[in-house]
Amino acid sequence: MASTPPSTAGSIPDLLKIGAIPSNTQISVETAILEPVTQSDTHCKFVLENKGLLHSHSKIEFEFKCPTDGTNPAFGSLPVCNGIHALIERATMRIGTKTICEIEDYNFFATYRSSFLSPEAELEREQFLTGRNGNVMDINYGNREINAAAQYQFGAGQQSNTSADGLMLGNGKEMDVSSSGTVFPYAGPVATTMNTAVGAVRPLLDATALTRTAGAAAANVVQDLCPTFQIAISDLFPFLKTNQLPLYMIKEPVNFEFVFSKAGRAASDSERVCGPALLLRAPVLQASTRMIADHLYYPQDMMEQYAAANKSLQFQYVDYRLSKFSVTAGSLASTGIRNVGGAGRIVSKVFWGINANQITGESGGDAAIATGPNAGYMNGKYGAVAPNRVYTNGGGNAADINGGATFNLKVNEQFLFPIDVTNTARDFHNVIQTEGQVPHLSRETYAKEGVSLTLARYGKQLMTGTATDQTFGSGQQGAAAVGVGGQYPGTQFWNAMRLNRGERVNSRGIELYFKQDIDAVASTQFIQRVWLETLRTAVLQDGIMECFYA
Repeated sequence: MASTPPSTAGSIPDLLKIGAIPSNTQISVETAILEPVTQSDTHCKFVLENKGLLHSHSKIEFEFKCPTDGTNPAFGSLPVCNGIHALIERATMRIGTKTICEIEDYNFFATYRSSFLSPEAELEREQFLTGRNGNVMDINYGNREINAAAQYQFGAGQQSNTSADGLMLGNGKEMDVSSSGTVFPYAGPVATTMNTAVGAVRPLLDATALTRTAGAAAANVVQDLCPTFQIAISDLFPFLKTNQLPLYMIKEPVNFEFVFSKAGRAASDSERVCGPALLLRAPVLQASTRMIADHLYYPQDMMEQYAAANKSLQFQYVDYRLSKFSVTAGSLASTGIRNVGGAGRIVSKVFWGINANQITGESGGDAAIATGPNAGYMNGKYGAVAPNRVYTNGGGNAADINGGATFNLKVNEQFLFPIDVTNTARDFHNVIQTEGQVPHLSRETYAKEGVSLTLARYGKQLMTGTATDQTFGSGQQGAAAVGVGGQYPGTQFWNAMRLNRGERVNSRGIELYFKQDIDAVASTQFIQRVWLETLRTAVLQDGIMECFYA
C-alpha cells in the first residue's frame, strides 16, 4: 500500500491571503471583545491575543460623551467627510518593538480616502457605522407652500414644488418647511428660521447628531443619545488590506496604538466634532472604547501544516509617510518648491492637500462663519481648499472666473510631467489614475467650479442668521454676492500622482512644485500635507517579525 506523500507548501492553502481559501474549507470564528490596556482622552492602546488569524474586518469602537459648550448640551455632529475617523490623529501597529505601520494625521488622510466611497455605501451603511455621508448628493426640491394648513398655496413668485433648486447633501431624511421659513411638522431643538434671502426656502436635513436633549443641565450631559461608531482596522493599517495577521504564529506582543485628535475648547482645538457652538468639547466615553476582534480558525491539522511549511513568511505592503508645512495664501500665489522626502525609498504614490489651520468663525461668532476658505461646520478642519472663484449674481456670467492651480513632481532629476498640470480636470484625472477608481465628488465640491449646490441647511445646528450665515452651498462671490464662501464647494480638492517608474528615489528626495490661487487674506495660514506611499517588507521568522523598506 502506497504511503501518503508529505504535505508541501504548495499543497497547503495560503491562510493569510483574503479569498484564497477553498470554499469548502471549514472555518470557525471566535469574536473577542478587548478593552484597552491603557486609555485616556488623548490616546488608547490594545494588546491582541496571540491566537488564530486576525480577520482584517475587525473593528475598533468609539463613543463620545455628548458635546457641550461648558454649560448646556450643544447640537454637534461628526464631520461629514470623515466621520468618526476625525478622532484618530495617529495610528500605529507594532509587533514586539518593531513598528509595522504608522500614519500621521490619519484623520486628514481618511478624508481623502472617504471620497472613493460610493453614495450608496454611505447612505445605507457608512453614515450609521462611521458617520460619513459627504458623497451623497440629492436633487433639492424645496417646499414652497405657505404653511402646513395652506396646501398647494405658494409664496410670491413660487408656483409649484416641481422645480429643482440644485444639488444638496442627502442622508435619506427630509424636513418640510414653509415659504416663510417655518419648520413643520418637526418640533425638535432646531431654530425655526431659515434663509429666505435668495428666494425659495430649502429643506433642512438632520446630520448624525451627537446630542442629548435641548435644555438639559450640564450635570446631566452624558452619553444618553450619542451613537457608537466603528473603524475597520484594515482602514487604519494598510498591512491588513490584503493579509490576515497569523497571530498564532507570532511569539511577540501585537499592539494597536492610537493618538486622538484634540477634544476642543479653544478656537484652534476643534478637531472631533462640528457645530455652531464652536467651543464644543466631545470627550471620548472611555467605558465604551473597545476592539471587536474576529479570530479565524481553520482545521487544526491545516494550521499546523501551514506553520510547519512556512517557517519564514514574507509580506509586501505599503505604508505612508507624512510631510507637512505651514504656508500662507500669499506664498501660494507664486510657485513654491517643497522637498517632501522619500530619499532611498521606493515610492509608488504621492498625495497632498491644503487645509485651513483654523475654522473660520470659531472665535468670531456666526457673523464670521461664511467668510474665508474653510467656512462652515460641515467638514470641520478637514476640507482640502480648492482654487478661488469670483462669480457674480449666482454664476453663469461671462465675467465669472475660477482661480488656477499648478502642480508637478520632480523625481530623480526628472519631472513626472513634461508640462506642469494646470487644469483641475486633469488633477481629477490624475487622482483616478493613481487610485484606479473614481472619487464620488461633484465638480463644485472638488474644484469649486460651477454653481450647482443649493443654499440648503444641513445638520442639527443653530439655523438662524443672515444670508451669509451657515449656508450649505451657493458659494457666490463678489460685491453682489449672497452666501459668500459656503460650506461645501471646493472643500475636497485632494491631489494624487502615481510614480510609475518603480525605481528607488535618490538622495535628493521628491520635490513638489505647486502654485494655487486661494480666496483668503494673504497672511492667512494653511497647512500643506503631503503623504508618500512607500513599499515595505515584513518577514516573520520563527515567530519573530522584522520589517524594512523594500
